[in-house]
Amino acid sequence: MAFESFLKARAANRTGDSDEAIRSADIAIDLFVQSHNLPGTLRAGFERVYALRRKSRGNECEKESGRLSRLARPASYSWLQTQILLERSSCLAMDGKFDMAWNTAMNAQRVAAHAGYRSLQLRAVGMEASLHTNEGRLDRAWTTTARGLHLFFAEAFPPERGFQFYSELEFAAEEAEQWHLAVMLQKEAISYIQAQGRHDFEATAHFHLAAAEVALGDAPGARTEIEAGQEAFHRLPQGSSRAFLEAESKIALAGMEAKFGSPTAAKDYLSGLDEIVSKAENFTIQLSYEQAQADIQKALGDHAEESLHLKRLVSIGNTGFASLESPRDRWEWEHTVGQAYRRLLEIKLDDSHDPLKALADWESYRSTTSSNKRRLLPSLGATKVDQQFLIEQTKTLHDSSVIVFAGLPEKWVAWIADDRGIRQVTLPVSKSELASLTKAFLLLCSNPASSVQKVKSTGLRLYELLLAPLDQEIRLRNTLYIESDGILGMVPWTALTTPDGTYLGTRFAIVNVPGLAVSPAASQAERANQFLVAYPGAVSLAGELYPPLPGAQEEATRLATSQKNSVYLTNKQVTTSNLANALPHASQFHFAGHAVTREFGGELLVQGPDGGELLSASTISSLDLSRLRLAVLAACSTGTTLEASRNPHGLVGAFIQAGTHRVIASTWAVDSQATSGLMSRFYSLLRRNRDKGSTEAAWLEAVIPASVSHPYYWAGFQVFGLLS
Repeated sequence: MAFESFLKARAANRTGDSDEAIRSADIAIDLFVQSHNLPGTLRAGFERVYALRRKSRGNECEKESGRLSRLARPASYSWLQTQILLERSSCLAMDGKFDMAWNTAMNAQRVAAHAGYRSLQLRAVGMEASLHTNEGRLDRAWTTTARGLHLFFAEAFPPERGFQFYSELEFAAEEAEQWHLAVMLQKEAISYIQAQGRHDFEATAHFHLAAAEVALGDAPGARTEIEAGQEAFHRLPQGSSRAFLEAESKIALAGMEAKFGSPTAAKDYLSGLDEIVSKAENFTIQLSYEQAQADIQKALGDHAEESLHLKRLVSIGNTGFASLESPRDRWEWEHTVGQAYRRLLEIKLDDSHDPLKALADWESYRSTTSSNKRRLLPSLGATKVDQQFLIEQTKTLHDSSVIVFAGLPEKWVAWIADDRGIRQVTLPVSKSELASLTKAFLLLCSNPASSVQKVKSTGLRLYELLLAPLDQEIRLRNTLYIESDGILGMVPWTALTTPDGTYLGTRFAIVNVPGLAVSPAASQAERANQFLVAYPGAVSLAGELYPPLPGAQEEATRLATSQKNSVYLTNKQVTTSNLANALPHASQFHFAGHAVTREFGGELLVQGPDGGELLSASTISSLDLSRLRLAVLAACSTGTTLEASRNPHGLVGAFIQAGTHRVIASTWAVDSQATSGLMSRFYSLLRRNRDKGSTEAAWLEAVIPASVSHPYYWAGFQVFGLLS
């Protein structure tokens, strides 16, 4: 009887009848427990957990999977343990507990790999990819899924695994709004699930494909897929599981219709779903529902109702945001709810004309992803304390100004703040034009063969769009602190051309700052006065030789011998452990070697016991570098991540998060000979002027002689740091 009930539960889950699966699993569990059959209890319990997850009963699923996992662990039932861990990971993600979900999925991979369960290991890789997508790490989602597909095609696996991976790729393509790619991938996913009897998967897959067709404007194709999805749904048994899956699909379609089609049609899709969504213990579906409702109200021009749904979305999103431990994860999660917050601010800006209040709202939002502390995204409305903090931050800027750029959904806004107050302007540029110009300018500056005339004309156009509206305010200033946003984090600001034909970097000292509300690390009682110089020489890593940079050894030796209190690490001395030990005691740091920027973040190439090793951004950010006044990363592409001063994946962001006051880093593969001359002038000027603003002032003076050449040779290095 117990085994028969278990088989009924498994069959019901295969056909998408979650209600029957739970009923039969409960009977089986009771009977297995009475007969003291632990394997049977666990196996039937897994079917129950699977059904709970499919019904989006996340909280109950999480508790039950946790109980089963504890039962399975001492018994060493590796297959069951892996399956239960994977379901638990899904349930935790459903509740917005992403760090716990991640650790559980990685544990499932380890158990499956150790036991040799290749199919389960593959499913765990798919779960890893899904978590990457959910948290906004689209590059990692793509590469993880590609790795899974490579394994899938290498052996014979169930077709469901192919469906899983192609579906994950499609989700990532949707998030990136690559609709043609999304359509092709979803068609491939459907080909793997057809004829498998999984009508629940097939139905939702057709609805996802329909949504992508809507985005492409293919109304006939969308209708065909909707009909196919409805036909698959009708093959499912009646029950809450079917109702939820249908609701999930309608929400996806409503979101697409609101953005690319008809708000009226979108409203029809959402009609009657309120109760189903409110009962679902599914974090992602609730987010999607509120976003779709907000998009509908935006299309209808009802900004009050739109704001209401956006505020709900941010509130729901904070459940996931609060669960994330690391700045890296919070940075990625901003992708999920950040646009809702930006749109809320945009609506508020249209109704209000208080620059101080608007800037305080923006900075309060930005500080959540730039802080080492776990914080929630704020409800829109900075406090009087926040506003007073900004006033205190900027009133001491007598010969400098801070310029803050904000990319909102439909416009770009800028604020300029200093001892004269705060002014706000809407920039005369579309988002698409600014993105195109910025990319073109970066390519021109980073290519020594490009025409200087083209560099200057493009740089002048960017100046006219970004800084000309503020020209009167900055004219008599010496230093510009620039807080970039999004695509503007790629701008080599020093190479912008002013109306009189000079480069911006020869008129102003420029510092890229992560935000006005980002506070420096607590200063150490004991002030350091030590110059740490590191020259790793040739490094061999993963079969590739990175030869010494031309002139780097001479440069490093000259710097080390010119300073009284210097520590000079060379060749085999430049290891991860030696640098990690020395950096917290240094006041200045100069690295003359290679660096790489990968999707996982930036890394310095150093020596190891068996060849090269990497000093990663994550390791650097974990150090206490509050004594470090200046870090110069004289290597190629050390500041290439988007919004380098804020991005915790990159080297610059890691040094700043660890407490470093100023960082000089390169935004492209620089010329070694030109860099050597630039650094020599900079350090000579730095020794002459040791006041608080000496770094940016010395860099300005060092750049002026070089500016007669192509910007490739001098504009690649930028200064990053905090306002204070």
